[in-house]
Amino acid sequence: MIRLLLFAAVAGLLFYLYRILRVGRVTPGAVAVTPALESSAKTVGTIANFDETVIQGSHAAPTLVDFWAPWCGPCQSLSPILDATIQHYGGRVRLVTVNIDQQSELAERFRIQGIPAVKIFRDGAVIDEFVGLQSERQIQWMLDQHLPPKEVSAD
Repeated sequence: MIRLLLFAAVAGLLFYLYRILRVGRVTPGAVAVTPALESSAKTVGTIANFDETVIQGSHAAPTLVDFWAPWCGPCQSLSPILDATIQHYGGRVRLVTVNIDQQSELAERFRIQGIPAVKIFRDGAVIDEFVGLQSERQIQWMLDQHLPPKEVSAD
């Protein structure tokens, strides 16, 4: 049992170091924004900007809020999946990331018990959520339940 726990801790540390080198998440709370997401599609959520960014912003577009921590291996694995999901929707959905170590007030406000925890906001309220690592397909299915169908041009 101790060997298994030690192995899991070492594996998590190695994955975290890999993410630092590969993605550039160097400081806790920093978010590596890929060039395709440099628009307002991905934002770092803080107690100061949460109401404006998420609550008010979710009236314009559904907003995924990713509650994560830099020491959480599954959080590190979920981050690129969420990035790809947001890119898939081409601006129809926004992503806000909240580091629970730095923004503990928000974690308490939304009763975050486990991470990664993702909540989907629309019109100022949580409309869906999940905890744990999910596939891109599962997340897209969940979002599709809350989005109007994509308009197809009649060209």
